Amino acid sequence: MSRKFFSSLQEKLRPEHTAVVVVDMQNDFCSPEGAMAKVRDVAAAGAIVPNLRQFLTQARTAGAKPIFVYMCRGPEDAYGPYEEMLHRRKRKSRLCAPDTWGVKIVDELTPQEDDEIIRKRAYSAFVRTDLNRKLQELGIKTLIMTGVATNVCVESTARDGFMLDYYVVFARDLTAAYDQGQHESALKNIKEHFGDVLTAEEILGVWGRGY
Repeated sequence: MSRKFFSSLQEKLRPEHTAVVVVDMQNDFCSPEGAMAKVRDVAAAGAIVPNLRQFLTQARTAGAKPIFVYMCRGPEDAYGPYEEMLHRRKRKSRLCAPDTWGVKIVDELTPQEDDEIIRKRAYSAFVRTDLNRKLQELGIKTLIMTGVATNVCVESTARDGFMLDYYVVFARDLTAAYDQGQHESALKNIKEHFGDVLTAEEILGVWGRGY
C-alpha cells in the first residue's frame, strides 16, 4: 500500500481518511473488578475512559472512523508463547475469555452501530485479523492510537500499522499502561521511530473542535 507524504498534521489527520483505533478497553483490563486488577493497578486504564468517550463523540462528528479492537482468546488459542508468558507471570485467571463480562468493552465506551469491531488474539490487532483489509476498504491512511496497554497491545498495533504504511498518531492522554514509566518509555519510542505523539486536545484542535 503506497501512501503519499503528508507535509502537515492537518493533511495527515483529515477525518475522512483517519481511524480512531480503540485497543482493549475491556472490563478485564480496565475495571477494578476485572481480572487484571487482581495483579496490577488498573487506575490509569480506568482514568482515560471519560476523556476517550468524549473524544470519540467529537471524532464521529468530525467524520473520523472509530474502530474497536478487543482481545478474546478461547480454548483453541490456549497454547504457544502467549500462554507461556501468562504462565510465567503466574496468572490465575484467564483474561478476556469468550462469553464473559471481562471480555466486554466497558459500558461507557460501548461501540455505536456504525463503528467497526475487530476481535484479536494477539497483542497486535493486525495479526490474524481482517483489520488491514477493513482499513483499506474504508480508505484509511492515518491511525489515531488509543487504549491499553500503551507499551504492549497499543504499541504493537501501532508498530504493525506503521510497517503497513499507515501514518500513526499516538494519543498520549488517551492511552494508559499499568506502569507510568513503561507508558512514558513507549511514547518516547513511538515518537522517535513510528509516528507522532499528541494530546487529545491537540488532535481535536487540528479538527477545529474541543471538549
